[in-house]
Amino acid sequence: MFNVSGGTDISDYYISLGYLNEEGMAITSGFDRLSARVNLNSKPVDWFETGMNINASLSEYDYLLAQGTFTTNPFFYSRMMGPIYPIYLKDEQGNDILDDDGNKQLDWGTGQGPQGTRPYAANSNLVGSLKLDDRSYTQENLGARVFSQFNILDGLNFRTTLSGDYFSRYTTTYQNRDFGDAAAFQGRGTRNHQRRLSVTFNQLLNYQRSFGDHNLDFLLGHEAYFLNINVASATRTGFPVPGITEIGVATTMEGSTSYAHEYTLEGYFTRLSYDYDNRYYASASFRRDGSSRFYEEARWGNFYSLGLSWRVTQEDFMQGIDWVDNLRFKASYGEQGNDALPTYYAWQSFYGLGWDNYNIAGALYSSHENRDLVWESSENFNVGLMPAFSTGSLLNLITS
Repeated sequence: MFNVSGGTDISDYYISLGYLNEEGMAITSGFDRLSARVNLNSKPVDWFETGMNINASLSEYDYLLAQGTFTTNPFFYSRMMGPIYPIYLKDEQGNDILDDDGNKQLDWGTGQGPQGTRPYAANSNLVGSLKLDDRSYTQENLGARVFSQFNILDGLNFRTTLSGDYFSRYTTTYQNRDFGDAAAFQGRGTRNHQRRLSVTFNQLLNYQRSFGDHNLDFLLGHEAYFLNINVASATRTGFPVPGITEIGVATTMEGSTSYAHEYTLEGYFTRLSYDYDNRYYASASFRRDGSSRFYEEARWGNFYSLGLSWRVTQEDFMQGIDWVDNLRFKASYGEQGNDALPTYYAWQSFYGLGWDNYNIAGALYSSHENRDLVWESSENFNVGLMPAFSTGSLLNLITS
């Protein structure tokens, strides 16, 4: 990890670079990541300040199968394989059977050695398959935050923030053509690419002011969120030669798919908080949210909350009670909205494609529109007494 920071009277910066390398639990597994971060802030005048935060990382991950009965699942395979079967070919005296170059030879369980053909998982060798197969992905992450704040008047400021996050993962799965689970198909390869982009843009107007014992905090805001997801995947079998893992050379298409999702969310909100002498508190909030998951006439939902609080320990009759640090009575009521449906398009009708008749495309009606779907709303009402005791004073009170 390397980092450097500094600044002047009106600005500051922070830059860091990092590299992580971890070996996995088994051969051919491991993780590499290169990361970087840049933070910049500036306040050239009293009424304006701005800044940005950018972070990026590039990761490469070689992973293993950890479930299922595959011969490349080291956890299952090592439990099922009898200990009498060696990794390398042995003669009847237990000596290694070397090839013409003097190197050890893997025992694939197909009868090359005196042990004969293995009754379990013939034509497989975990050590060999892990080196011939490929299960890996390359991942890119990029996040950026930019803000600007205008200090309009004493206690009044306007702040706007634009943030974006980009995620990309390219996954390779390759099972070799000669040994193991895909030997019957002359190898199998899959390429999968996932890409996700999200953008958030918000604007906040905040006013804080004290008038003697009266304290006021007012917030007015707007936020917009956009999400785009793209996925493409293809699987092919029949690799003509060993060592080439790109699916473009394979002869038979086993399956392919691609899809995209878009989701938007917009909200307007406000909050008002008031307290008197740090003793009596009141707050109220309201927000109106619109989600693309719902039909346009049912897209918006309204939610609000109210709260009251009383710091009892600030009253005169509580003075001199040392074993109570703080005693607060609270009551609140609020509504929360939820649009987390299992699909982004529940209000629309859809046809399912892929029901082809030879070379004629076919589709089936798969889901019916539901324009009456609305926000799920949950209501919460809470009343409570929140004490905080001084341990030392309470202990002295008990023991005396």
